[in-house]
Amino acid sequence: MKKYIFMCVAVMTMVLVIACNESESSTSRDISGTEISNNSEFVEHEIVLEKGELKSGNEKISVSQGENIKLGFVSDMEMEVHLHGYDLKLTVNPNKESVMQFTAEATGRFVITSHADLGSHTSHSEHAMLFESETLLQGDSFQFEITDDLDGTTIIYHDHMSHSDSGTIVVSQEHQTVDMVEIRISDSGFDPVGVMVGPGTSIKWISDKGSKVRVTSGSIPEGSHGSHGNSHDKHGEKESHDEKTLLVVEVRP
Repeated sequence: MKKYIFMCVAVMTMVLVIACNESESSTSRDISGTEISNNSEFVEHEIVLEKGELKSGNEKISVSQGENIKLGFVSDMEMEVHLHGYDLKLTVNPNKESVMQFTAEATGRFVITSHADLGSHTSHSEHAMLFESETLLQGDSFQFEITDDLDGTTIIYHDHMSHSDSGTIVVSQEHQTVDMVEIRISDSGFDPVGVMVGPGTSIKWISDKGSKVRVTSGSIPEGSHGSHGNSHDKHGEKESHDEKTLLVVEVRP
């Protein structure tokens, strides 16, 4: 009888220990302040840079929404890398791994660039530099949050499926920050064409159009569809003097 009671107490103790462990917080934060989910393991990608260029690693990294992502950068020189859209910046020290980690919550295509200096940018006219939606059908929507680092900029965007349609987002702390601003897409283009918002506002595009739509940041490419001019990098995006595109992170729903 005593042996039976002892076994029952042991089993109940194990149940309590497991319950306490599961009740702990399911999120943590990395050094950049980004919330990380502990519900799954990290999906790791190694990125090797040489003289500021991608030497080895995939030019496009495809991940699923909700995954924990760990990007390990190794470079032969000190530089800063920036994951646009998620507003994550990382100083990569020479000849040792520097890690950027985050949970892939926002969907779309997000560019990682390298900065030759730490100067701020006042415009984001490069094609797909900040965001590019999936192909939207009638009734579909795409959302992008205006982060603090975009304060003082004017974001140009267009419909990549119809280069005649474009719009602008003027970002300033002087403008009111609201939870959401909706932009409708129809055969007539974007409505409203221009909006003025403060950092922290989410922009939501909703397609009322019968044909396909792809909301893409940046100026309308020169030339015919798919031709983006003469001075572009390997991802079809313009390069500035102080910034180079390294690769693209694609987050799929």
